[in-house]
Amino acid sequence: MRHTFTPKSQRALLDREYRARAAAALFVALASAVIVGIAALIPAFVRVRTAEQSALQTIASDKTGSSTDAEAIQGELSAAGNMVSLLSSGRGAPRLSDAIRQISSVRSRIALSSFSIDREGTSSIVAVLQGVAPTRDELISFKSRLEGLAPGASVDLPISELAKSSDIDFSIRLAAELP
Repeated sequence: MRHTFTPKSQRALLDREYRARAAAALFVALASAVIVGIAALIPAFVRVRTAEQSALQTIASDKTGSSTDAEAIQGELSAAGNMVSLLSSGRGAPRLSDAIRQISSVRSRIALSSFSIDREGTSSIVAVLQGVAPTRDELISFKSRLEGLAPGASVDLPISELAKSSDIDFSIRLAAELP
């Protein structure tokens, strides 16, 4: 129950005025929200409109220059096909790591200080081994073990390197044909 000193007719007028003011405030708040929302969407609209125009220009330029693009793509595809065929043809070729492993397995007490392997063309391989052999007999034995690794390979050991009898610095050239 309400206890006020205002007459009923005055209270009805105050209630109506209160509701009108509340409705006006709600309308102003909604109008403000709509205006702020529209203002926030304007930069996004401008950005989308610019992107649309640039996409349309790209499409228009693509229609005129599509033949050159297709030729460029065709060239790249043929180059990639050549690389794939080159890589797949070398799959059965001997790996250099296998040659290194075989040579190092027959070295015995010989210390290798330098090791280089090069391909000469597509059918032969050349390895140059440098190191120190403890004795002349070890070096000659190492040379014969290298010859046994690849029958038909040439193992070149200069005679001048056999002049010393111990702690011999050597350089061996091994040339072999690839299968």
